[in-house]
Amino acid sequence: MRDAPLVSAVIPACRRPAAAARAVRSALAQSWSSLEVIVVPACPDTDLGGELASIADPRLRILEPRRLGASEARNRGVRAAAGRWVAFLDDDDEWSPRKIELQAAAAEASPQARPVVSCRLRARWSQGELVWPRRVPAPGEAIGDYLFRRQSLFGGGGLVQTSTLFAPRELLLELPFREDLRIAEDLDWVLRAERAGSRVEFAGTEPLALWDIEDDRPRLSSAPGAWREALAWIRDERELVSPEAYASYLLTWVSAEAAREGGGWKSWRELWREARRGGRPSLLDAAVHAGHFLAPPKLLRRLATWATGRGRQTARSASLEKP
Repeated sequence: MRDAPLVSAVIPACRRPAAAARAVRSALAQSWSSLEVIVVPACPDTDLGGELASIADPRLRILEPRRLGASEARNRGVRAAAGRWVAFLDDDDEWSPRKIELQAAAAEASPQARPVVSCRLRARWSQGELVWPRRVPAPGEAIGDYLFRRQSLFGGGGLVQTSTLFAPRELLLELPFREDLRIAEDLDWVLRAERAGSRVEFAGTEPLALWDIEDDRPRLSSAPGAWREALAWIRDERELVSPEAYASYLLTWVSAEAAREGGGWKSWRELWREARRGGRPSLLDAAVHAGHFLAPPKLLRRLATWATGRGRQTARSASLEKP
């Protein structure tokens, strides 16, 4: 861009000071020079200040610590931002050096007035490393269909993760993250953004972020009762997705969590009835839903391992692609 607009990187931080410092350094290492980095301490953390004290860079701002949820912290960072664009980075993730440069170029080239730009990422955990998503949205494909509709037994291949989001600050002020949600905050936001006329685009094919998935870290998405929160959320936002996406989300995402919690046939029946009442389930959705409750856990683990192996092959291929 001839006159590079300021981009504000917003990093909520809570109880992971060393990881947060790595995230900050990856943001400050961007090839895009017109940048500020805003750290939003979201819980009392006496070690965070010490970790960040060694980073002497005038582009770094650290807000006063407050006890906040993830969405509250992101919204606070947006309000404090001075940039025309905002990019989010979770405190345990990292960016590749050209992430902002490539996303800013994609935003400039977009026909949309207020585009939302995502990117592919490398997902890393104890079993290895994958490149996600396997595919980007097809032209004209609704974001709900892209994210939720199942295309195979092992998923639909779509993903938009918080640390990949790059969006106009104006849009984020108009549509803040919902602070009443504990789960699906990023999914909820991209659905509402599309309704407001801002569709998600992807910046090339190169993975531009690192998503660090620690297997033993407690997560709200797997906490007791999470599936009921997910069910309540998608019911509330039914008008944001197609009947096919609604049914697929219930019978694949929500169903998996209900089965993991040992919900039994009562949960199976409740989700099936809701999917038929408010959506349009496919045969594949029905098969996956039944498999969650019928297949032995050992078999499901083996299938997951096999799918992970396929993902590693995808990751090796994707690493050779050019932006």
